[in-house]
Amino acid sequence: LKKMQDYPYCHVRSPQLIGNGYCQGGDYNMAECGFDGGDCEDFNAKYPNCTVSYPSWIGDGDCDSGDYKPGIADWPEVGDYNTAECAFDGGDCTSGTSEFVSWNVSLRTITFIFSTVLWLY
Repeated sequence: LKKMQDYPYCHVRSPQLIGNGYCQGGDYNMAECGFDGGDCEDFNAKYPNCTVSYPSWIGDGDCDSGDYKPGIADWPEVGDYNTAECAFDGGDCTSGTSEFVSWNVSLRTITFIFSTVLWLY
């Protein structure tokens, strides 16, 4: 673990998390904190313009769109994960919007729904 004296201008809630091998994001992922003591170097190289609270959620298999992580209602997300800058949540989101809905579906799902609707008529 990095020592806080290495980052005298880093002011975060849990300084013991600096340099623990896990990219914390937010205020930890700033130059003053050594980009989380070096923990966020890979993330920053891969997603240089992606600003989110929990970088580990990028590419974790869940499409995170902002607001709250599914199933973890008390973990507010800051930043929009489903953007080009974040590679659409690291590939977790198949993104699209219309005037009425946002969707996260695959072509196979659309084909199934379309076929089912036609069959019903």
